[in-house]
Amino acid sequence: MSLVTHLISSQFGPVIPPESKGVVHHIILYGCYAPVNESLHGVGYTCYTNSMPPELFDCRHPIAVWAVGGDDFYYPDNVGLSIGGPGDPTFAILETHYNNPENKAGIIDNSGLRIWYTSELRQYDAGLVETGAAVATLIVPPQQPAFQVRGICAANCSQDAFPPTGVKAFAYMLHAHQLGRKLQMSHYRGSQFIGELGRDDQYDFNYQQSRLLTEETTIMPVNGLPDSQ
Repeated sequence: MSLVTHLISSQFGPVIPPESKGVVHHIILYGCYAPVNESLHGVGYTCYTNSMPPELFDCRHPIAVWAVGGDDFYYPDNVGLSIGGPGDPTFAILETHYNNPENKAGIIDNSGLRIWYTSELRQYDAGLVETGAAVATLIVPPQQPAFQVRGICAANCSQDAFPPTGVKAFAYMLHAHQLGRKLQMSHYRGSQFIGELGRDDQYDFNYQQSRLLTEETTIMPVNGLPDSQ
């Protein structure tokens, strides 16, 4: 795309066919920065296996996410995600995760995301930040009445990700699997507690929706941002 545009919906409207509901677990649209290889267009791969081309392993910049129960979510009127400009992704891949505990057979899935964009650029560029506990190292012991998992984005992480003037947080999405009961994301600046970015004490796996903050908050690169637990 040679024209610089702004995406204006961060969940872009999920498109989940009836036969795929209950099987599609979540969808992530990742931006890629490698040169475009036309031979990869329209080809499917099993994620993170030897069948996946090496250049796709670096596609780890999230552009949009969807999880079970999520619906359309639009950026504020003065915000958009830049596509087609200098430093923007050169192409994108759609990663779909499935969960089929009932071993349903014969499902041919064509789920996706419906994208809205505009050539009328908005005042601010948006981005997505992932923080929390890494799935590969997250272990919950059996038969525990409760077990707390903490993930921290340390100062050096935020220094790499954010400009010196900081960024404004305006929305959040909390995500866990079916063992999750309570989720919260807290904002610290050094040892000072700034406030909660998100909290759900009645977490429901079947309702994972991106939500706007009631008030924007500035996150600085030296915050040790945020502590999610």
